[in-house]
Amino acid sequence: MTTVVSIAFESTDSADALLRDTDNARVIEILNAGLGRPLKYAFVMHAGVSIPDIKVQWSTDSDMVQAFGFSYNKLSAASLEATFPCEVYLNIENWRSLRAHQAHWRLMGIKKYREYQVTHEFGHALGVGHLAPRGRVCNVMTQQTMKPTCAINSRPTSVDLDYFIKARARGGFARVRQSKL
Repeated sequence: MTTVVSIAFESTDSADALLRDTDNARVIEILNAGLGRPLKYAFVMHAGVSIPDIKVQWSTDSDMVQAFGFSYNKLSAASLEATFPCEVYLNIENWRSLRAHQAHWRLMGIKKYREYQVTHEFGHALGVGHLAPRGRVCNVMTQQTMKPTCAINSRPTSVDLDYFIKARARGGFARVRQSKL
């Protein structure tokens, strides 16, 4: 059985200027391609008056620093806490173009980086923390925005999928809803 997961998108004033009409739809596409099939989720845009399952906040570097502190400069984030709705913060500046701290992604390109950025942060929203590199290729849950010690990778590995499937079995995004009822 497939579980529908609704996502509401918001943006800070500073991020709004960088946001394009197609960005939210692209996030949904990435999620359905990378996590939807193996985890039996169907990600959809939130429409309606009910509370969404996940809230995505588009933010800039300065927004991230203001919200989370300097260690989050140039990064995205997601809540590992049982909050409802789950909160994911996507850095629009990283989404828009590869920057100096992401030079190692240039051969793969911005589209692959976006796949990594979204899949990694939604993995956190599922409740999965960072994974240490195992082998030559990075797991998608290995921190790869800053230069990693393994070959960069934008798609979930079998190790990632094992963690994601276990998180889904614990309730996945629904665990958050259930903890707040």
